[in-house]
Amino acid sequence: MQPTSVRRGVALVLLAALAAGILPRSVSAGTPAPTDRVVLADRFRTLEEATAAGSLDRAVSEKLRAKGSVDALVTFDADPVLAGATAVAGNGPDRSRKIIASIAPAFRGMKERALTAAGRGAALLRDYETLATVFVRIRSASALLRLLSAEGVTGVREDRLHKRALAESLALVDQPEAAAAGYKGSNTSVAVLDTGVDYTRTAFGSCSAPGGTCKVAFARDFAPEDNLRDADPQLHGTNVSGIVLGVAPDAKVLGLDVFRAEGAYTSDINAAMNWVVANHATYRIRAMNLSLGSTEYRTGTCWHSPSAPGFASARAVGVLPVVAAGNDAYDSTGFHNGIGDPACAPGALSVGAVYDGDISPYTFGCGDRTTAADRVTCFSQTGPNLGMLAPGACITAADVGEGDCYGGTSQAAPHVAGAAAVLAAKKPAATPTQVEAALKGSGPSITDSRPTPSVTKRRLEVDAAVQALLAQPPSVSWEPPLHVTRQGTWSFGSSLSRTTSYLHTVYTDGNPSYLMVGHRRSMNGGASWSPTVRLNPSTEHGEWASSASAGSYVYAAWTSLANPASSTASRVVWFRRNTNQGRPTYWTARKQITPSAGRVDQASIAASGAYVYVVWTDSATGTIKFRRSTDRGVTWSSPVNVGSTTNSDFYGRTGLQTIASAGGNVAIAWMANPHGALKAKISRNYGASFPSTPTSLDTDSMDGASVAALGSRVAFAWTDLNSYGSGAARLRVWEAGAWKTTAPRTVSAASFSPSGFYKLGYDPAVALVGTSGVGVAWSACRRPDCSDSATSLLGIDLLYRESANNGGTWKPQVIVGNSAETNLRRVHDGADIEWASATKRYIAYNGRTTDFSTQMYQRNATGPL
Repeated sequence: MQPTSVRRGVALVLLAALAAGILPRSVSAGTPAPTDRVVLADRFRTLEEATAAGSLDRAVSEKLRAKGSVDALVTFDADPVLAGATAVAGNGPDRSRKIIASIAPAFRGMKERALTAAGRGAALLRDYETLATVFVRIRSASALLRLLSAEGVTGVREDRLHKRALAESLALVDQPEAAAAGYKGSNTSVAVLDTGVDYTRTAFGSCSAPGGTCKVAFARDFAPEDNLRDADPQLHGTNVSGIVLGVAPDAKVLGLDVFRAEGAYTSDINAAMNWVVANHATYRIRAMNLSLGSTEYRTGTCWHSPSAPGFASARAVGVLPVVAAGNDAYDSTGFHNGIGDPACAPGALSVGAVYDGDISPYTFGCGDRTTAADRVTCFSQTGPNLGMLAPGACITAADVGEGDCYGGTSQAAPHVAGAAAVLAAKKPAATPTQVEAALKGSGPSITDSRPTPSVTKRRLEVDAAVQALLAQPPSVSWEPPLHVTRQGTWSFGSSLSRTTSYLHTVYTDGNPSYLMVGHRRSMNGGASWSPTVRLNPSTEHGEWASSASAGSYVYAAWTSLANPASSTASRVVWFRRNTNQGRPTYWTARKQITPSAGRVDQASIAASGAYVYVVWTDSATGTIKFRRSTDRGVTWSSPVNVGSTTNSDFYGRTGLQTIASAGGNVAIAWMANPHGALKAKISRNYGASFPSTPTSLDTDSMDGASVAALGSRVAFAWTDLNSYGSGAARLRVWEAGAWKTTAPRTVSAASFSPSGFYKLGYDPAVALVGTSGVGVAWSACRRPDCSDSATSLLGIDLLYRESANNGGTWKPQVIVGNSAETNLRRVHDGADIEWASATKRYIAYNGRTTDFSTQMYQRNATGPL
């Protein structure tokens, strides 16, 4: 579960609550587990609707209609499971074992529930224990619809047929220099998912069987057994394996045969990837090579690729998937921009081909009259989504071809897979993301002028990639700011949450005559966003927008009132849920959480599994109220009092409360009086009860606090207001019933280049990752008087800092929102943080202009904690 925080805006008091699904945990004794109920009305109503939404491959329904049954792949929401597993696994030697031990039962439960929902109309053909997918036989349209509508299912996909993507190249990529420096890939292996490997050849040690001193450590058929070491007439897999060892001579290869006579089906490829994940630690697998693909042209990420679950699990345990981009750039109609599937799938490092020298003229489906080193081959597929380039023509390896050489992105990809093993051997702790960044960020830049606009990518250079990996800084790499809300709006809220493939925000837009509570979602990490869906009526004023996500569900809560100018107007808290990844048509009708009479303030929401929680302030009585739902917001418990407050503003008593949850832990923090007495309570039984006496976190804090929960940990962050106009961001962590420290830890540092000085540390946001990682973002003034006299603008930056040991020590703080950059905004506040994985962070925040119009921005970061 991720952070929620409370914060006071210029004209409104705003709340942004963030909650994300994590790995399911056991229910404590005496507390019944929530029932996972499938409600078809909440999901797809027809197969056509599922196809239009991108969740069903049209070929599946067409084959079912034509033949009466179809074999297909069912994919599931893997992100919450993988994020939870990798977050708590740590970085020890048994990391992959812990991950597998966590994800296997979680995936099994998802699959069993889906197949139960489908009934007798669906039968399991093949399971992949470590992947979020199964291979099933579907016998009726109703069973297919029930599968699509089952909780956690993200799609039903065709079992696609892939074809082959068909030591002079080593000099081009500086492999001899790397080998001379000792970069040879020792103690690593590369899984080659191909046609098999002829391990009897000299290049592999003239072995009688895999294993031992043989360069082929393991060989197995995952397609029907063909009783041959490499059944392909051209020895495709043998050639590819030879290229891997040419780049990484001290590595081992694993020959995983996924091909039948007609090609390689995704169901067989998934079986091999499942084996790779399960045996990663045994063979020290650091890369897997897929020199195969379908004839497609995709210029963006193929989010619905049936290979995506395998790539996600592989990366989680430390294996980098390297995939050939494809050889079909030209056909009878001319050039086509885009790469094939699975090269375009999320998690794949796609590789295109260049010539390793002058071999003109060259013909391979198309013809290049002139060739030269680093010229992109005419056959190589390309596009803006291509990862990198490597030599792909004309390549000779493992004595295949008897003097002939082979060309194709099939030959380019294993150069990169071998280089990945070399990098991992040099820096064993490096993650696939770090290895990929080093590979893609080094080597010469090559421009391919065939597409419009042209595409420029790096070409593999082994020695440079090693140096780039070794030079990677310990801090994270921040991407440029992304604009979330449309230009010219007065939008703020900064609430982030995440479902399977989408990042979500729920925010308030002040442009309409009545404030709008809006929802937007992004499939590409915030690079682009869907149109806004208004959640409250156009005749009603909405504020205190708060959101949460769990699994494929998105939840929103907000406070509404008919007359925003009245200090005595009745207010209520409203709730809505989305049952399908935030898709616009799946928002249920709004539900009133609080009584119609009276006035309430600041709704805050959290979710974990099937549980949903809402907390608010009853401003008439000065009490903090709480309700919970055990069935994803369908029914709710009666309101209970969890705290009290005498804190007041224009609207009356405002406790400025916030909430977060994870597993059975539900944590609430609120302001108990105008002096900033910050109180907290933690329920350990899914909100069924709370301690009678709250914990006092601070007696003099500012009106902004944040709480996050993950596994057995809960973190609170707030501003310790030493005196008016001065203060610091503080942190305190609770775990498994006890506080990690007796006193709060200080997060913010007053002296910090380039400004030289920061005052205050307000509006903090906190998030947890792993077993002891924590990140905190907060706002701070650049100058002692918190103003810029020359321009009458507030110079307020958004800062960020993280710790790997619960705040015991901190990395240097960095500027996320820089008020000194005129192309951004001069005031940055209201942050929210979402960890997508152990190495990926999203931070959303408000940016205000000179007239205090406000827009939402987001910055992403990648790198180790």
